[in-house]
Amino acid sequence: MTAELERSYTRLLRLYPAGYRRERGDEMLDVLLASGATRLSLRERRALILGALRCRAGATGRRDLGTTWRQSAALAACMLMAFGAVSTVAREIAWPAGPDWRECVAAALGLAGILVAFRGWLPAAIGCAVAAYLFPMLSDGRLTYSWSVEWLLAAVLLIPAAVRGGRPPWRQAYLLVLPLALLEPSLVPSPLQTGWIVLLAAVLAWTVLDERAALAFGLMLTLGLADQGVAALSGLGFETTYVAMWVGWPGAMLVAGSVVARRRARI
Repeated sequence: MTAELERSYTRLLRLYPAGYRRERGDEMLDVLLASGATRLSLRERRALILGALRCRAGATGRRDLGTTWRQSAALAACMLMAFGAVSTVAREIAWPAGPDWRECVAAALGLAGILVAFRGWLPAAIGCAVAAYLFPMLSDGRLTYSWSVEWLLAAVLLIPAAVRGGRPPWRQAYLLVLPLALLEPSLVPSPLQTGWIVLLAAVLAWTVLDERAALAFGLMLTLGLADQGVAALSGLGFETTYVAMWVGWPGAMLVAGSVVARRRARI
């Protein structure tokens, strides 16, 4: 191995977590030396950098297609519960008559559902989501309708992972901040706002590192915001640009995530 190759490899290897370097560093070096090259090519540099970013994002290792989809659905469920909990609290704080304790309990149940989902207790997470939907309706002794359908959608998305396995990984918890951006009034219901476009473009770009981000956010947008999207489009007279944005962004995320997930399943 030449001195230049060693320096380049050492610099790039520092991008990986220390534990990964100890376990796989020698193996990665053997692969490089097997090619007989005296310097790292641009393709090898790019592969090492992307590999380090995937490792940092918790996206390393082989996953079959079913596991990827189940984990993505569970992540989408957690996104919906995060959106439901935070939006409920924000709404109740702003309510002139003061917060409704029943809605606050529902938000707490949603947050508990997120926690137990990441711990792998998916049946308990489903129970929390269903309870968050039912509690405000039943606690006053009479059945009323709740518009907070995100709780039920979250419960449905968790069912495949609860039955077949595929809990959301802890390292993907950072994705829960994505739906919180939708609480910004300037982003919803207009999908042409700059912030909205930047957010969705960033999620699409992140697919290169972890396809579960695009799949989860795409599912969350498709299911959780369908009613808001229809209402917004109705008020805008179904303008072509808005229709394309509401349908196109989630569709692009699901397609891109599916393609990457299928390719990774073959590795």
